[in-house]
Parts: sequence; C-alpha cells; structure tokens
Amino acid sequence: MKIRFSTKLIIAFMLAGISPILIAAIFYNFYVKFYLKGFAVDIIDRFNQNLALEFHSNVSDVIDFVKIISEKPTVRSKESSIEEKTKLLNEAIKSNSLLSSISILSPEGDILATTSSNYFTRWHANHWFNTSIREHKITVSDFYMTDETINPTYSIFVPIFDDKGNVIYVLAANSNPKDIRKIISFKPINDSITLIVNSRGEIIASVLEGNYFKNIRDEYSIDITGKASNGKAEFYYNGKNYIANYYTIGNFDGVSNNPQWQILYAAPESDVLLIYSQTIVFFIFCIALFIPIVLIISLRLTKSILKPIQDLVEAAKKIGGGNYEIKLPPRNDEFHGLNMAFNAMASNLKNSYEELRHTREYEKIEVKKRNKKLIGTFSQLESKVKENTSRLKNNLPS
Repeated sequence: MKIRFSTKLIIAFMLAGISPILIAAIFYNFYVKFYLKGFAVDIIDRFNQNLALEFHSNVSDVIDFVKIISEKPTVRSKESSIEEKTKLLNEAIKSNSLLSSISILSPEGDILATTSSNYFTRWHANHWFNTSIREHKITVSDFYMTDETINPTYSIFVPIFDDKGNVIYVLAANSNPKDIRKIISFKPINDSITLIVNSRGEIIASVLEGNYFKNIRDEYSIDITGKASNGKAEFYYNGKNYIANYYTIGNFDGVSNNPQWQILYAAPESDVLLIYSQTIVFFIFCIALFIPIVLIISLRLTKSILKPIQDLVEAAKKIGGGNYEIKLPPRNDEFHGLNMAFNAMASNLKNSYEELRHTREYEKIEVKKRNKKLIGTFSQLESKVKENTSRLKNNLPS
C-alpha cells in the first residue's frame, strides 16, 4: 500500500513537533532519576551524619558517666555498706537520664547493689561481663530487649580493682532506652526510618515494633559493606524499597570490645522519586496535549506546502483542455520561480498554438484558391472538349 505524500508530510511534522518532548522524557528517565537518587543520598547523608554523631556522643557519655560512678569511693570501698552503695547508685540515676539502671556485681556475678527491681540473675553467664573481668577492661554489650519490647538497650561493664589490681566489683549499667528511641525517632522526611543494625545486619534498634533481630536484607552485613565508616545502601524492608545512608558506630575510648554497629537513616524510594514520578506524569500530559496541537499545525503546514502544487496541477489540466489564458499568481516563497516558469511555458504554448492556427488557416485559403483555379481550368478544358467534339461531328460525311 502506497502512502500519499501528504500523509508522509503530516507524519514528519508530527514527529518533528513531538520528538523534543520524547527526547526530554528519555533523558529525564535515565539521567534525572540517577541525579535525584544521588541528591537524595547527599541529603540523607547529612541527616544521618548528625544522627551518628548524636548516637556516638550518647554512648560515649554513658560510658564516661559509668566510669565516673565507678571511681566513687563509696562504690570502690569494701568498707561501705550495701545501703550506702545503693543510695549512691539511686542518686546517680536520678541526677542523669542516660541510664535506666545500674548494679554493682561481684566477680562471680552476684548482685550486691542495684537500682532495678527486675533482677537479672545470670550475670555469671554473660559474655560481656566475663570479658570485662578477664581482660580487666570496659566492655559494651550488643543491644538486647528488656521487658518493654519496644525499647532496646545495651549494657556497659566497668571492672573495679583493689590496690593489688584484682577485680573486686563490676559496675553494670543499662542505657536508657528512651534516649535511644528519641534518636532513632528522628524523621525529617515523611515515612523515613532510622535503624541500628549489628555486624550481621540484624536490626537491634528500630521504632517499628516486631522487627528486632530481623535482617533488613538477607545478604546485608557490615562485612559486605566493606566496613567503611559510611556509605550508601539500598534495601527492601517492610514492603518498601529504601534508599539509605549508613554510618559505622564504634571506637569508644577505653572500651575493650568496640561493637560494630551501623546507624542507617533510610527514606522510601517512592518519596525520593516523587518529583520524578510527578514530572513523568507532566510529560505524559504534555504529549497528550501537544498531539492534537501538533496535528493541527502539521495539517496547516502540509496544506500550505501542497497548495501551490495542487494549483499547478489544476492549471496544467486547464491548459490540457485548451485554456491557454490561465496564469498562476506570483508568490513570496520558493514556489514563485515555479509559477513564473509555468506562466512562461503557458505563454509559449499559446503563441505556438496561435502560430499553428494561423498556419492552418493560411493553408486552407491556399487550398481553396488552388481548388478554384483547378475548377476553372477543368471548366475550360471541358468547354474545349465539347467544342472539338461538336466540330468533329460536323466534319464527318453524312
């Protein structure tokens, strides 16, 4: 099936009108999406940097505060009573909100004095407690759950020595879960979340209930992220794709076993790319709006281009019908020369036709003259024949 030239022109004009929008949409899809993600990661990084500093500062303050309590004479002295030690611990808890509870333990793990009514009786089996005694250094536990399932906490163990360097007590302090929850509840972006994960990628602190000690991603771990101080991470969590930034928390002064924690501030990818999605809708709207406009313009342009050609075709048909008086009007575009050439051709055809007509009329007149002359000659010849015939008849003998 042949496509008409006018149809080809309309298609060409429409493509020329819509292609810039299509090219812009393709460019936007491949470049701007990448740019928005990078821009969002930079913003998330700034937020998370502040969170990481605040969290590191909070843990450092807890460690320093527990160290100060451990240096109190009442705590260190074997001569002070349990009541005196308990009173001091309660005063310390009241004066500072960093801790939820604090206890004085014997090297065997027995509780000697505590501010908590929820006694933990298995200190002798606690890994970080035993490490603190064995290495004679401060240790920090990993996060674990208390009775309040939405409030994770961690413990700090500070060994207390006698004059001979032997461990006589261990000060065990639990951080205040509310302070941690306050830090991870920071949400400058809607639906964003803050998570704290351990070296295995398990969630050890979150504002979302029921997600503790679950992996944010099966293959996620601090080892895989390269143990870098910070970086970008993307993961699928709770039915959403998240773009996140992580900071590794550790290197606390005077601590034997610096825990490998990461604090991740994450924003839903859908929120990050909201502007991108809205712009795609805008592009679709523009294309839908421009198609009829471009179509109308294409039709008008096609008509303006084909009109001189159509006029030329009609004029040629009239000349073919014998009308040599047809003239195409002058134009102010590229078709002006074509119209003038056509008019010249029509004029030449007219002149040629007139010459031919005159020639034919002359030839007719000449033919008539010769015919008349021939008729006269024939008449004369016929008269002489008759005259001679009559004379011969008279001369014949009777």
